[in-house]
Amino acid sequence: MRRAEWLVEKTLWLLFVYISFVPYYYMQQQRLSSEIPTFSFVKYLPFVLSAIALGLWLFELIMGKRRFVSSPLYVYIVLLLCVSLLSLWDSEYAQVGLIKWVYYHITGCSLAFLVIQYGPIFARRLATFIASISGLWVLYTFAVALLGVDPVWGQIQDEFNPYHTTLRLCGPFGHTVATATYAMFWFPLAIWKVWGQRRLVARIIWGLVAALYIPIVLLTQTRGALLAIGVCVVLMLPMLKGIFAGLKRIDRRGWGLLATTAAVLIAVGGVGGGDMWIEKRLEQVGERWRQILQPNGVEIRDGDTVYHYDSLLEYTERFRIAQYYTVGNIL
Repeated sequence: MRRAEWLVEKTLWLLFVYISFVPYYYMQQQRLSSEIPTFSFVKYLPFVLSAIALGLWLFELIMGKRRFVSSPLYVYIVLLLCVSLLSLWDSEYAQVGLIKWVYYHITGCSLAFLVIQYGPIFARRLATFIASISGLWVLYTFAVALLGVDPVWGQIQDEFNPYHTTLRLCGPFGHTVATATYAMFWFPLAIWKVWGQRRLVARIIWGLVAALYIPIVLLTQTRGALLAIGVCVVLMLPMLKGIFAGLKRIDRRGWGLLATTAAVLIAVGGVGGGDMWIEKRLEQVGERWRQILQPNGVEIRDGDTVYHYDSLLEYTERFRIAQYYTVGNIL
């Protein structure tokens, strides 16, 4: 492996470790104004790391040690850039929005670009690393659910994060939707990791880790992510069937490992959460769904205007659908 490619790979590894475990966006006071955001190394480190990785590839290209790889995917990347840029048209905070547009798209699109440039072997190593990091993230987030508090970032998020809550699982991100999205996005990669294991013990361990993605999404109480995970399960049924077929080859040692792991998880849950944390968490989830699905009518007041809805679900979903219409009208 060339030194530049090795540096790019390790830079991206550092990037995914950072974005998985550091709530960088909520480590300072949040505010919205027309002023240009002040640069914060902690907050914009993902941008810096992406720019470094892109710069290393560009250096190799200029030095003639690498050629440009064409791909039809570039059309979709350019289309994404154009459509998202149109969303800034006549916006109230256009200058701030443009800075965010540059930040997010260089951070995201450069990763897709680099994976295409370095090829499938590079992509496979990166995917394996991401699966491992997301697996550690799942264990960390599950521990947060057990304890009911984030022992590392809890105090910082209580001070700066307006979205931090203990009623819905936030994990190290500090935002329930971000936590659910992260788990939903890497869940198929975790299943791929299980499917690729040759050793039975490794398959069992990875299977237990992959299984934790679903309760984490459940505890965030994010309905869209739950639906998306359901779609993932349906689409990955052929791979899942192959995984479950491997259970037939489990011997006494394998079943003993499964039983021991399950017992440890239950014991840690009882000690860590206290007062039957599982019942409390599931009760919170159930109560939220009962409130959403109850048939009683609700009134929503906006100044002097009162809106009547037959149920809370009708109000919440109408509001979300209206958001899509608003985005469409802006575009």
